Amino acid sequence: MKTLNVTFFTLLLCVISAASHAGQWHFGFGPSYLSGVKDVLDTYENNLYAESDSVSFPIGVAFDANYEMASGFRVGFGAGPAFYMLLEVDNGSSTEEYDHFELAFNGNIGYVFVPGSSVSPYVKAGIVEHAVSGEFVVSNNPGFLGAVGINFARTSFVSYAVELAYDGSEIVLEDYSNFSYREKTLNSYGTTLSFYVYF
Repeated sequence: MKTLNVTFFTLLLCVISAASHAGQWHFGFGPSYLSGVKDVLDTYENNLYAESDSVSFPIGVAFDANYEMASGFRVGFGAGPAFYMLLEVDNGSSTEEYDHFELAFNGNIGYVFVPGSSVSPYVKAGIVEHAVSGEFVVSNNPGFLGAVGINFARTSFVSYAVELAYDGSEIVLEDYSNFSYREKTLNSYGTTLSFYVYF
């Protein structure tokens, strides 16, 4: 899978280079809702054998860039959403803190169905991988990214998009529930819903 990942990003760069002068770049930012982060919180709480005072943000900020050609084909990359979780566990005489952080990176290709219109649906697919850190993190695995969305005000300087995506990447966490050790594989982001503002 690592070889596939490198191959994909190399191909992506080649396509972008070949497409120069044939289209336009779009850069967007916006909030994203992440459906799978509760599983991460539950695993941490089970490992600590305690209910914690937790601060987690299932809504993160994502960045998206895509190069759209006149034909409607597009290539792009993105960073985010970012997810951060902080748990405070009271041990009686002291309080311990545990945190968890994830940031997704992706490369993708897609198609805009009505490239000359101010409103158009689009699809995209690619590979996504997370940068992960945390107390119980063992490893992470890249996965498939698939998304559908609608662009609005495409002919204006500022445009918008609503996007529903599936992030198939996985993280592996230590799991000490039931007083035994095992490794638990989680799809920590799962389905995401994003709103982008493009320039």
